Amino acid sequence: MHYIKTANAPEAIANAWVMDFAGVLSPNATKDTNKRNFARIVAFTIFRNLKMKYLFIIAMVFILSASGLVAKPSNTITKLDTKTTELFDIHTAQLHANNTIYAITISKIKSPKTQPKKYRIFYILDGNGHLPIALNALAKEYCKKDFLCDELDYVLLVGIGYGEKYAKIAFPPLRTRDYTPSIPKELLDSMDNKRNFLNGGGAQNFLESFVQTIIPFVKSHITQSNLELSKECGIFGHSFGGLFVLYALSNATNDFNHFYAISPSLWWGNGEFIGQNRAIDFADIEEDSITLWIMQDTPKNPQTQTINKENPRGKAKINTKELATLIQSQSNITPHYKAFQGYTHGSVVVPAFLEAIRDFAK
Repeated sequence: MHYIKTANAPEAIANAWVMDFAGVLSPNATKDTNKRNFARIVAFTIFRNLKMKYLFIIAMVFILSASGLVAKPSNTITKLDTKTTELFDIHTAQLHANNTIYAITISKIKSPKTQPKKYRIFYILDGNGHLPIALNALAKEYCKKDFLCDELDYVLLVGIGYGEKYAKIAFPPLRTRDYTPSIPKELLDSMDNKRNFLNGGGAQNFLESFVQTIIPFVKSHITQSNLELSKECGIFGHSFGGLFVLYALSNATNDFNHFYAISPSLWWGNGEFIGQNRAIDFADIEEDSITLWIMQDTPKNPQTQTINKENPRGKAKINTKELATLIQSQSNITPHYKAFQGYTHGSVVVPAFLEAIRDFAK
């Protein structure tokens, strides 16, 4: 496996509002005048302190947002670059499964340098948000210093997103339902923060729909285009999507043999879903031909790293590096672990994807 002080607010801010009140209270003024002036001083002091407090809060929110501590992923879908549309054939179809309309987007190189005999399928979860980002990144790096110059010709990139009213939303709320494992009721009832997990728990239903409906639909669409498929199939997910990748691995189906879990949300259910006889249990995985990559963001700001590891909505019992070690000890899988120094939870998607696709296509 590859294992790759917050300063106080400047005193100048606190002193910025210091004013000189000399002469406001005068021995020559009447008692009533001095009372009024004294009241003004008190009122101004209170106002000044309140203003300082809120200015400090506003400044901190701005700083934290810039550093990624309170940042949330944008729900605006990234536009495809001109180079991307010139390089890829991209087709989207709507599919009803799991009481949901999914958007299935299939992308491949328009003019391969060598005509592939068989294609590999690489599924990307959060297709609405992540597929455009991934395609733009690939178009930018394609044939750059021999990056996937020929290998990418053999890969079909398939985004699994959401259609209808969610078609223009990068990360729709249904992802919480679909990508997170269920938590046993007795455990859920014992959690003080159980409200944070009530909208999830649908990973098993989504996995069944994926295997029984989505994959056959994709294969049918591809074979109708007179394209042959190899047995190699990958699945890539980030955050909740990374969690689902681990769930799919532990509920081993023969439909995937390359798994890429990026910064998985191990805090989900306070980590209670991992362990013997739990939703994610690696002890029964016997297949030794599986490839597993676990990749993690490691922000420069240590506070950012802490926030991501111990999400305010839940607290992980294990980190990704420890998870890789656990999987290796419980199964025949030797995970690849990579930490991306200086990347936040959101920005890690691009380098992790490029690493994943380089591994998958080789």
